[in-house]
Amino acid sequence: MDELREVIDLYGEPSADPGARSRVWARVEQERTRQTGPRGRVRSSRRPGTRVLGAWSAALVAAAALIVVVPRLDANPPAGPAATGEPVRLRGRSILLAAASHVESAPVAGQGRFWHVQRIAGGRVSELWAARTGGAWQRTGGRGEATPLARPFTVAGRGLSLAQIQELPAEPDRLTAAMSALLPADLAGRTREGVLADALSGLLWSKPAPPAVRAAAYRALAGLPAVRLLGPATDERGRSGMAFAYDLAWPRPAHRELIIDPADGQVLASVTDGRPELIAHAGWTDQGPVSR
Repeated sequence: MDELREVIDLYGEPSADPGARSRVWARVEQERTRQTGPRGRVRSSRRPGTRVLGAWSAALVAAAALIVVVPRLDANPPAGPAATGEPVRLRGRSILLAAASHVESAPVAGQGRFWHVQRIAGGRVSELWAARTGGAWQRTGGRGEATPLARPFTVAGRGLSLAQIQELPAEPDRLTAAMSALLPADLAGRTREGVLADALSGLLWSKPAPPAVRAAAYRALAGLPAVRLLGPATDERGRSGMAFAYDLAWPRPAHRELIIDPADGQVLASVTDGRPELIAHAGWTDQGPVSR
């Protein structure tokens, strides 16, 4: 049943289907009759038991594969040629899971002293540095002196330290629970799901999450119905990737898109209500704000 296990591992557990059991066993019974004959005797073979069991196993795998129903990725598909129903949802989920694998298996990089993020929006450069030993600085406009920053990392308005981000769980379910616990208690339904998607997305690039945590964030996002695939996209630097989107209703309504490079799991750009923000750099460095 390795083939069926691979399908389930990739796409999640199948939805319940009231007719599934009868269809599977009808297929198995058909195969049994073909192999044993109408009187239940095994037809001639050097290894009849192995032959029949192998055929029945193949029948089970084939029949089960026909009835697997993959969980949704997008409860509300966007307009456009990419939004053609379940195949697009499956593709989006597969892309996110593939990105998780790339992030998880990539060589460990960035043993520097500072977490550095450089963004470009409307031609304006903004940078953030957070030291492993504590302290953070920001600079806008690409010039001038960096100024101290009290809370460099937040989730739904709540501050997180660099050490707390580094210690987040690396399992999708536990990570989802940890991030959900940081959200306002009065958020519910799709509002909560959108904010949760935003919190998990921040771990992909704006926060110094370890590779295993980033991979878990990708896997958690793949299971959220609020996250939907838009299709191929190119950022303002001409870098190609795949765009995903989700909607926020808190603290104010917003539509957010992320362009990721599935080949390495890097986030290329974040687009909020049509306003793009390029991610020029997000990683560890020894070059801090003082030396610039």
